Amino acid sequence: MANRLQDSTEQRRILLAGISHDLRTPITSIKGYLEGIESGIASTPEMKESFFQGIKKKTDNMEQIIERLFMFSKLDMDEFPLTLSRVDILQAITDMVEELTEEYKDKGLIITIDDNFKNCFVSADTIFFCNALINILENSVTYKTKEIGRMRISAKLTDDFILIRFADDGPGVNPEMLPYLFNAFYRTDPSRHKNGTGLGLAICAKIIERSGGTIYAENCNLSGLAIVIKLPICHLQ
Repeated sequence: MANRLQDSTEQRRILLAGISHDLRTPITSIKGYLEGIESGIASTPEMKESFFQGIKKKTDNMEQIIERLFMFSKLDMDEFPLTLSRVDILQAITDMVEELTEEYKDKGLIITIDDNFKNCFVSADTIFFCNALINILENSVTYKTKEIGRMRISAKLTDDFILIRFADDGPGVNPEMLPYLFNAFYRTDPSRHKNGTGLGLAICAKIIERSGGTIYAENCNLSGLAIVIKLPICHLQ
């Protein structure tokens, strides 16, 4: 009991520290822009427009942090019910990627899907699964080191499970840190110290776990990080 309470207290401390860090950064920037406008540094219409756009961007960042924190807390407290149904998950992924391809191409991420995708039914909430997929893609965009990064999505079927692998060509992660990537606000590895909310993969893990599956990360053979989702197959009764 004492160990559980200590772990809970530590997790809460990390969560609060992460929230404080991620909100402080855009707030500091917004204050800087406002002080620049107030003091007259932004003296031309072009500079004022640039400062206003900066404020808007940082405000959007804060909104994203708050929305993700809300979703994570609701999923963590089991107050965000998933509507599970029998879904052809590979077809759902294909449809989602077709919708997102151009958007992520503009962000510098090229997405490809292996052509061996076949019918495979699992129990999932398609809306939440799409959210999980987007969080994985956003993670690759955030930490890519090349101007154009690449994401390859592949699947492997067994009698009872499907493994869906999202592999990018980014910097990868220190192997010792891999198990902790799905913890909220975890940023011990220096390669993860970038402009992320620290909640994307944590939300992804909650969604997959609530769908009866598991999720883990591994480094690719040459370079990059792979997020692997394992889901039980729904067999016809």
